[in-house]
Amino acid sequence: MRLSLRLIALIAIAASGAPAHAQFFDRLLDRAERAVKGEIEGKVEREARKATRCALGDATCISAARSRGEEPEIVRRDTGPRDYPGVEGGADIRFPMGELSFADAVVTYEPGNHRELSRTLQGPGNVLGEPDRDTGQSCDERRDCPVVALAPGGKIVVRFTDNALTGSGDEASDLWVFMGDASSRLSVEVGVDGKDWEAVGSVDGSHGGIDIDAAGFGPYAAFSYVRLKNVSGGGGRERAAHATIDAIGAVSTRSLVQ
Repeated sequence: MRLSLRLIALIAIAASGAPAHAQFFDRLLDRAERAVKGEIEGKVEREARKATRCALGDATCISAARSRGEEPEIVRRDTGPRDYPGVEGGADIRFPMGELSFADAVVTYEPGNHRELSRTLQGPGNVLGEPDRDTGQSCDERRDCPVVALAPGGKIVVRFTDNALTGSGDEASDLWVFMGDASSRLSVEVGVDGKDWEAVGSVDGSHGGIDIDAAGFGPYAAFSYVRLKNVSGGGGRERAAHATIDAIGAVSTRSLVQ
C-alpha cells in the first residue's frame, strides 16, 4: 500500500511539475497511510476482544463461542484444590476447584482514560485462567502480557462458562481478584445474565477478596458474570491509578460441567 501510493504521487507530481500539487499529494498520502494503519489496529483490537476459554468436554461453552464467530481455546482443567498467593508476601488463597474456578471469557473491555496506558497492557484475554502473579509492567507484546490494565473509569466484564460463583454461608471471601497495583481500587458487581448487576463491594491490590454473603447472596446464589470498574481517584485524597488485573477467580463455586 505504501509503495503504490508513493508511486502514484510521484507520477502525478512529475506530470504537473507544480509544488502545490506535491504538497497536495503528500497530504493525500499521509491520510491514506493513517487510514490503513487505523484499519489494521482496529482489526487487531477486535480479534483481541474475542477471548474465550472452554474446558475440554464442555460442549455448551464451545458451541456458544462458535455461534459468536469465535474459536475458543480448549483447555484441560484440574478440578482439585489448589493454593494461589493472594498478595505478595501474604497468605495463599485456596480454591477448592482449582483451575475450574477462574474466568473463562471476556464479554466487554473498555480501557478507560488510557492516553498513558501502554497498548501492551490492553489485551483483555490476558485476564483469563489462573493467575501468573506478574504485574506485567514491562510487557513487550500484548499477547505475551500476563495482565490486562484498566485506566481510571475503565471497565471489564468476564464470564464463567463451566462454573458459577456462589456464596459460602460464612464471612470468607467468595471471589478473588488478583491485582498488581495496591494503589488502585476496583468496584465489583456480579450478575446472572450480564444485563442486571448487583454491587458486592470493592477490592484493591492489598486485598482482592469479596464476601458476597455480606451483600445478601448465600450458597444458593449462582452468578456467571463479574464486572470490574477502576474507581480510583474518585474522591477525597485517593489518587487516580491504573489497575493491572492478573486473574479473577470464584473461591466459592460449583461446577456446571456434567
